[in-house]
Amino acid sequence: MKKNNILKNVGILALGLFTLASCSNDDSDGNNGISEGTAHKKFFVATSDAESKASYLLAVDDLESGTVTIKGQGIENPYAFSAFISNGTRTITAMQYRQGDPSVGLSYGLNSDGKLVKAGGEFQLPKGYGTWGTFGDYAIASRSGQTLSIGEGKTATGAIFYFIDQKNKNAVSERTIVTDNIAGNGQTATFCGIVDIGNGEFLTSLVLAKGALSGGGGATTATVEYPDSVWIAKMDINLNVKHIYRDDRISYSSGRFRSSYIPQIGNDDKGNTYVF
Repeated sequence: MKKNNILKNVGILALGLFTLASCSNDDSDGNNGISEGTAHKKFFVATSDAESKASYLLAVDDLESGTVTIKGQGIENPYAFSAFISNGTRTITAMQYRQGDPSVGLSYGLNSDGKLVKAGGEFQLPKGYGTWGTFGDYAIASRSGQTLSIGEGKTATGAIFYFIDQKNKNAVSERTIVTDNIAGNGQTATFCGIVDIGNGEFLTSLVLAKGALSGGGGATTATVEYPDSVWIAKMDINLNVKHIYRDDRISYSSGRFRSSYIPQIGNDDKGNTYVF
C-alpha cells in the first residue's frame, strides 16, 4: 500500500535532467517515431547565452564523462521553456511560462536512433499555467485565481486544470474547480504541484489565503494566514476532492516565481509521496 508521508526538515532537490525510456513506434497513440526498447538516455536543457530567447534540448548516454555541445546537436526551440514534465514512460513535455498569457507547449521522445524528436502536436493553454505535474497518461498544467461562472449570474474564485493527453497527440481538455473555502476554513486555495498516487487519484499542495487574490494574471496569492501549516488535497480526474490533509510540522509547500508556483511534492521509486 502506498503511503503519503509529510516529512519535516528535508532539503529540496532541484532536478535539471530526466531519464527517457524509448517506447513504441506504433503511431496509434500519436507519438510519431518514438521507438520501442530498453535504452535509456539522460535529458537536459541548455540555453546559448543569458540573452537567448531559445532553449536547446539534448539527450546523452552519460552525464559523468565526455563532452556535449548545443552546436549541431539536440533540438533548438523557438520558445524559452520553463517547465518540463515527464511521467517516466513516454515523453518529456515542455511548456513556456508567459505570466497569464496563453502558453504553448511541445513534447519530445527518442526515435530508433536514440535521437530526440517531437512527439505529438504543439498545444496551447489559453489561460497559461501556474503549476504542473502528471497524472496517468496526462501531463497537467493548472492555473489558480480564475473567476468562474457558477450560474444565476454568480461567480466564484477557482482554478483551471488542463489535461494534456500524451497518448492522443497532446489533445488538451480542461476542467475547473471552485477553490473558495475548499478546506472548509473560509480560505481560498492556490494549487501547487500534481503527483499521481496510482489509484485514479492525485495529490496537490494547497496555498491557502484570506481575501481577494491580487497581481497581474489573477494568480497571486493574497495574505497567507496560516504559513506554518501544510495542506494537501487528494483529488480524482474529475477534480472531486476526496480528502484534505493538514500537518503543522512544516510550512505550506510551494516555491514561487512571479505567478508561477513551483512544485515541492513528488514520488519516490517505491510510490511514497513526499512534501517539502
